[in-house]
Amino acid sequence: MARRARGLKSPRARLDDALGELACDVVGEFLLDPEGIAAYRASRSPAQRRKASLPALIKPLLTWHKEDGGIITVLSAPIPYQFVVRAEHPKFRASVAIAYDVDTDVFAEPVVVTFDGEVGTASKCVRGWINELDIEVDRTNPFGPPMVEKVSPAIGEPRLSAADRESPVGLPDNAAAKVRAIAARAAAKLLRTERYEPAPSDLDWLGRHPHSLLVILEGYVAVCVARPRDELLIAVHQKMLLSVLEFIRYQLERDRDWAATLVASYEARIIELANEKIIRNEDWFFLPTSFARARIPISEDATAAFAMAGVAISPQLPPGDLSGMMRDLVDRLSSDVGNPFALCTALQELSSALPRMGRTCVVRELALSTNPVAREAVPLLLLANDPDIRKAAVAALEEIATPGCMAPASLRRTITMRNWIPQADRPAVDRVIRTAREKGVAIAPWPREQKTGAVNIMITASMIDGVGAQSILVTSRFGRTGLCGLILLKGGVRDITCAPAEKLGNIKQNVALLRETAEGAEVDRAFLDLAVQHAIATGLAGGVLPHASLLDIAERIGASDWKARAVDSAEETARLFASLDPEERGEAAIAASLRRSETWTRTDDVFDTWYEDDAAALALVARVRNLDDAAVIQLVLDEVMEKQRGTWAERALLMALWAGSAKDKACHARWKDFLTLAHCLSSGRALADIPLMRTAAKMTLEVARRGAR
Repeated sequence: MARRARGLKSPRARLDDALGELACDVVGEFLLDPEGIAAYRASRSPAQRRKASLPALIKPLLTWHKEDGGIITVLSAPIPYQFVVRAEHPKFRASVAIAYDVDTDVFAEPVVVTFDGEVGTASKCVRGWINELDIEVDRTNPFGPPMVEKVSPAIGEPRLSAADRESPVGLPDNAAAKVRAIAARAAAKLLRTERYEPAPSDLDWLGRHPHSLLVILEGYVAVCVARPRDELLIAVHQKMLLSVLEFIRYQLERDRDWAATLVASYEARIIELANEKIIRNEDWFFLPTSFARARIPISEDATAAFAMAGVAISPQLPPGDLSGMMRDLVDRLSSDVGNPFALCTALQELSSALPRMGRTCVVRELALSTNPVAREAVPLLLLANDPDIRKAAVAALEEIATPGCMAPASLRRTITMRNWIPQADRPAVDRVIRTAREKGVAIAPWPREQKTGAVNIMITASMIDGVGAQSILVTSRFGRTGLCGLILLKGGVRDITCAPAEKLGNIKQNVALLRETAEGAEVDRAFLDLAVQHAIATGLAGGVLPHASLLDIAERIGASDWKARAVDSAEETARLFASLDPEERGEAAIAASLRRSETWTRTDDVFDTWYEDDAAALALVARVRNLDDAAVIQLVLDEVMEKQRGTWAERALLMALWAGSAKDKACHARWKDFLTLAHCLSSGRALADIPLMRTAAKMTLEVARRGAR
């Protein structure tokens, strides 16, 4: 069940949402348990119903006891697949009714039946239970084994809660059965709706068990060799692999050792499968490309091993004719995909299975192809992460820089992307541009229809989470079909999805989902321009280039002036703060503003992710085990968070700019508080005197202690 908007509701409405989410999570996990659900079905057989009166069927299925004194109980209701979730705590009591539709595999809207107690305490406790769910099970009933899995956000969401940033829990004994059940449900839904949309509880389980990657891989092998062949199940297993790999990528970016070990095991098994030759060539070739699809970098040694394995699994390929092989590959892909952006994406995905010589060779074959789609893909490869591919693209462009070979659109794109690439690459690209102009290649104008259609564009941006991730959705407002582009910013332009002809219904669904799950709000075009250009610049500084699909979106909305332009956080904060009224800059107003910002941690889920989770925090906790919490929190502020003051100041400024551009009045009203927070961080105010930072330090300590266990 999709989460509902929480960002700007009343405290009681937020609590009802959280209680509903808790009910969906715990009942969803129960329904995923094959033994538990089998026992539940058996209990509802006619024989069992004759043994019990109707009220007796309302009885506990599972009970969890929390360290804070809370108790969560799932009860069965008389009507099949209707449940009551009861939450009890010394300071509150609540019950939620929820029904599950077996045919559509979705929950009905949960209903909070009763609540009594303190709303603020209840909200904090319930949100903590959702994030942790690592509770002891008291099973005094016959409904199968305990449910011990934790719940995490949907795969692919950049925003992660405290529990999700720790080491993953071990795989349960029934992991293979769980994966088969998840795949079967997803395949059934794919058949009905033509969309890969696993149930949220299934995504939660996969996100909490990233080691299921290897189990999914073996499941993929099993469905690939099964007879009769089920293409739906094969496609679902591929999607599941990519989903889990995406989650693992976020952990790799945080230097998680377990994630690197898991990826190495995945690599090794792929090579083993090539040697075993038990699955079709096309089924195997998907596996090495899964790294590029999930944006996981791999070593040159691993790429070489995949390339050797690919030759082993396809002995019919002529080993001495590399150019011929690459030419056939280019011709086939160019005909299949139909546009240069899709071709560029396909080639970057295939790069994991190509040796270095093959990767550079394929660029030249693109340039020499008679297919214009292939030639127009060459300038897009200037944004490849592989420097060898970028160099090969420059050489190929110099070779075809004539009016008969280089399309005017290709020259326009080369000029645009020149401002998106590393500084060291620009002189060579400048030579290409000069050569093309001297030889008479025209520069195509930006597409007129997209430029005039910019008024049809709506921009929805999420808040920025604790790892600096922000999602921006660029969509069409009108028409039966339109643009649906998703941009993920995180230390650069990390991920891009561009669907130029998405159905309007799907567009509206995506916008609603971003607003509900990430506190998204509609913003003006100026914020999009600023955020993207800042991300391009910060990405280049960290070695992260934007994907070529960003240019696809830029062309469709007329963003002809996007360049690598970083925002000077300190300078912009000082300028904006100085523009406030004098009374708003006074100490009393600043103190009141900081108090207001601290309350966001109790009302907005995104602030649950505002903390530090690096090795320094773990080392600090290990060093000061005997100190009281207040002393340790001060050390976290002084030794961990102080080093990241500039990062937090920039985040607060970007949030101020986000709120200032938001069209929602409640969001817009916060921009001065975000700006005041940025000012205090930039001007050197003690972190201990900033309530939101003290709360972040408490969360940092809590997470570090969990990770040190």
